[in-house]
Formats: sequence, C-alpha cells, structure tokens
Amino acid sequence: QSITVVDPGSGPDLPVTILGFDCRVVAILGDLGGAPGECTDRLLADLGGPLVGPALAEQLDTGAAVKTNRGHLSLARAIPLDGLASINDGGVVALPMPVALRELGRDDRVDVVYVLTEPGADVERVQSRLAERLPDTFVVLDVLDPPPVVGAIFATFVPLFSIIALLTLGIGGVLVRNS
Repeated sequence: QSITVVDPGSGPDLPVTILGFDCRVVAILGDLGGAPGECTDRLLADLGGPLVGPALAEQLDTGAAVKTNRGHLSLARAIPLDGLASINDGGVVALPMPVALRELGRDDRVDVVYVLTEPGADVERVQSRLAERLPDTFVVLDVLDPPPVVGAIFATFVPLFSIIALLTLGIGGVLVRNS
C-alpha cells in the first residue's frame, strides 16, 4: 500500500492510494470471475487491467496513468470495482500483488497485511497470537492505530513547525512594537 498520484489524462494530478492484492481479496471484494470460488494468480494476471475505485474511474480520460517507482502505468484498461468505493473514497488503484511489488519497487518485501476476522471473532486474541508469532520487527496494529510512518512524520515536522512558529511570533512582536 502506498500513496501516489494519477495523471487522469486531462486536468490536475489526483492523489490516490495504490495497493497490491492476491487471491484472498475475494473475502473483501467478492468473486473476481472464473469458476465460483476459484482464484489463481493466473486469473489475477488475466484481469486485463488495474482495478480502480468508482470515483477514480469517473475522472479518467484518454492517456490516464498512475505514477509508480518504475514510471507511468497506463490506466487505459482500468476496471472500475464497486468494492473499492470505501477505500480512500474510491480514489484507489489496486494491482495484482506481483505487479504491485514490481511497480512500487518492493521486490519481495511486504509492508502491511490486513487481517479480516470472522464475525464475532475475539479480535484481541487474534492480535495477541499474531504478535507472539511475528518477529519483533513487525507491529500488530488495531484498526484505530495510525500507521507507524505517522510517528516518523511527526518527528520530522513538529520541530520544523515549532521553529517556524517561533519565528512568526518574533516577527509579529517586532511589527507590533514598531507600529
């Protein structure tokens, strides 16, 4: 999962969420075609184009492309999917996992895994078992927890904004005194 921009073909670039999926996405999005209940990497590769949220699909024009680490990936054959409407208000591009890993320069690394539990499952127990089994370098987050990158952003920008605020107060004081 990442944030990037889409050149819609006309108009300004649009910020979007881009993510990769494998066959387990049918639990969230529903059947993608093929035989009922069957999903293979081959089926994902044969989808014909990236999946996009309906809100994004409405804004795409001729020449639309998503900007990735490897360049521009055409959205000419994008497939609108209603199941993506709730992700980033439909501003999302979903790619089969091998394509996403290649386009986002992730190779064989995984940044995030979403776990969808059965209705009525003990979520705290699932989180606890995941935390026990994963190496210490992984973090198990609750649905309400912000991504770890948010802490890095705060660590970078809070001191910078504090300095700007102090300079602004100093300039304001000088202007008030001289008026």
